[in-house]
Amino acid sequence: MSSLGKSINLYLMDGSASGRWQAMLSNWNGIAYKIPRGNLKDCGDLPELNTPGVYFLFGKDDETGKLFIYVGEADDTQKRLLWIRKNP
Repeated sequence: MSSLGKSINLYLMDGSASGRWQAMLSNWNGIAYKIPRGNLKDCGDLPELNTPGVYFLFGKDDETGKLFIYVGEADDTQKRLLWIRKNP
């Protein structure tokens, strides 16, 4: 079976790999963002975040030290993430 390649367009929104990223995949109409927790409050310029979406929270368990990922969904993604940030 022949596999066709895909292009990923990665935009470093703050000009740095440690800041916010926007990723788009060719032939897909979604947009993915990587936003460090401390930069979430700076995302008022992204109306796409005020729409339904899926989010991933990466963390470390304080007791065991094990890494974990929480996957969630929201009708207003930015509102949910800001709430989570204030209510850990």
